[in-house]
Amino acid sequence: MFREWLKDLWKEAWGRGLFLIGLGSNVITFFSPGLQSRVLRGIAILLLLGGFLWANFSVYKKLRARIADANKDIAKKDVALNERNFKIAMAAEGTPPVIKITATEVVSISRLGYLLSDETCIVSEALSLEGEAVEVPLNTTHLAAIFKIRRPDMSTWDGSGPMKFAITVNGKAHPYILPARIENVVGVGYKITGSSEFGKT
Repeated sequence: MFREWLKDLWKEAWGRGLFLIGLGSNVITFFSPGLQSRVLRGIAILLLLGGFLWANFSVYKKLRARIADANKDIAKKDVALNERNFKIAMAAEGTPPVIKITATEVVSISRLGYLLSDETCIVSEALSLEGEAVEVPLNTTHLAAIFKIRRPDMSTWDGSGPMKFAITVNGKAHPYILPARIENVVGVGYKITGSSEFGKT
């Protein structure tokens, strides 16, 4: 890094030093042509010092820009690595039914949609849940709205059949889709079963 700084400083310093000396000599020749040589040498040294400081500041800005770009690249690589390693599992179960979510890192659940099997959203609700292991309670009123619709893939005997849930994780535009099965058990209520895992293995 020090060698790189010296190389960049040399590239910047000599040009700026010559520019300032040339500019200074023109100004002195025009305004004060009778200055003594000792004064001229002092002015030349000051101009060279000014050129050095100017060049040093220019190199500093370039190095800061390089460091900022490097940090951005590192951050992008970290995000890409986390996305490759990220896994999340979802399972609808229990009485009353819940969706149990487990992930390899802390996640935030912001919305849950109740869908038909063709992914037509019947109703959705905002949530505010967070953690590596989260339980999302299912709304029986929303489940009833799904169950009471005459669905082409429902059982003509008891009305049970497939449905889906759309779960928004970490505010992403595309939710995770969890296929499930809904049925109405006498004396128990709505029973939901379904599980799925997402993420690269």
